[in-house]
Amino acid sequence: MDINVILTVGGLIGALIHIIVKVADINKRLATTNYRQVFYEYWKTDWPSFLLSLAVIAGVVFISSEWLNIKETDNIPVTFSEMLQAKIAQFAKTVSLIMGYCTDSAVAAFLGGTEKKLIKKAKEDGWSMEEIIQQKPTKNEETT
Repeated sequence: MDINVILTVGGLIGALIHIIVKVADINKRLATTNYRQVFYEYWKTDWPSFLLSLAVIAGVVFISSEWLNIKETDNIPVTFSEMLQAKIAQFAKTVSLIMGYCTDSAVAAFLGGTEKKLIKKAKEDGWSMEEIIQQKPTKNEETT
């Protein structure tokens, strides 16, 4: 399989994992919504961040073809650059997953607005901030 396809698929999977983690985190913090509502609002609000993540992933895959020029041969790597390429190729799947996750995380940090939008909507519906945000129990409350 072509290394560029592996990097692209890994980056997409990493970005999708970040989206699922982010939606679950927002759902955990807000008492006024359920997972489906948060997921719908995330896609409605933050689709530009996902598209920008895809563009960054595509750029990284394009650039990586310069230094990750792997040929499927049975030759043993001789030069330092061939050995480095062979080592990088072993971790290409893991690196591409991490790249996709981190890319979507960084872009969502700047463009993400799902939680703010859901809080604003809950306030308009008459909820107070104490009712919207789920409070984590303190250590004293956990022991009693």
